[in-house]
Amino acid sequence: MGDIRLPTKLGIKSYLSRGKHHYSSINKKHSLWISRVLEVETFDTSEVGTMVNSQRIEWIDCNGHMWGFIRQDNDIIKVGTKKQQFGYFPAVQNPQSDDWHGYPVFPFKEKNKKYDIGNSLLEFWCTNDILSEDEIATLIEGKLL
Repeated sequence: MGDIRLPTKLGIKSYLSRGKHHYSSINKKHSLWISRVLEVETFDTSEVGTMVNSQRIEWIDCNGHMWGFIRQDNDIIKVGTKKQQFGYFPAVQNPQSDDWHGYPVFPFKEKNKKYDIGNSLLEFWCTNDILSEDEIATLIEGKLL
C-alpha cells in the first residue's frame, strides 16, 4: 500500500497517509494505524482543535507538532494496532507546501521523551475541558486512558 493524500475536514492543511504506517505495509517496524479513516479523523481532531473565544485553536505543542485523539462515548478510543490512543503529527518544515503526516504513539513512554506532550498543550486541554486532570495524570504516567 503506497502513500495517499487524504481529504481533511477543514481542507486547510494537506495530509499524506504514509503506507508504511498501515497494516498492509511490508515493513512492520513502524507503528500502524487501525485504518485510514481513524488516521484522518485523528488528524482532523488536532487541526479542528477547540474553539476559544470564537477562535479555533489547533492542538499544537510548543515544537509545532500536532497531537490528536478521538473521544467516543466519553472514552478515548484506540487508533493504533498496538492500542495507541494518540496520533503524533510532526511539524512540517514548510507549512505552505509540505504535507502533514503522522502515526499512532504512546505519549510519555519513550526514554528520549520524543513523544512527551508539552505542558502548554496539556494545560490547554485541561483548561478547556478536553481532558480532565485525572486523565492527564494517567497519561503522564504512560498509561492508557
